[in-house]
Amino acid sequence: MAKALIIMKTLLPGEFQWLEITTVGEINKHPESIVIEYMESPLTGMEKTKTTMTLKNDDITIKREGSFQSELTFAPEA
Repeated sequence: MAKALIIMKTLLPGEFQWLEITTVGEINKHPESIVIEYMESPLTGMEKTKTTMTLKNDDITIKREGSFQSELTFAPEA
């Protein structure tokens, strides 16, 4: 895995100004996918949560594990 600089912009509930967070994560290129991993900042409200983004073919999956659990998959219509 190689280190990656990750810049996220988020609009928190009740806020009117975008919050920009910069963190260091890791990127791993596989023959059929790219995987990006990073730990969430306490500023996002998801402290102690690891986020993994997997880009494979036309699909993007965002998985969060730790104090916040979720998995989202974005795929084109069949």
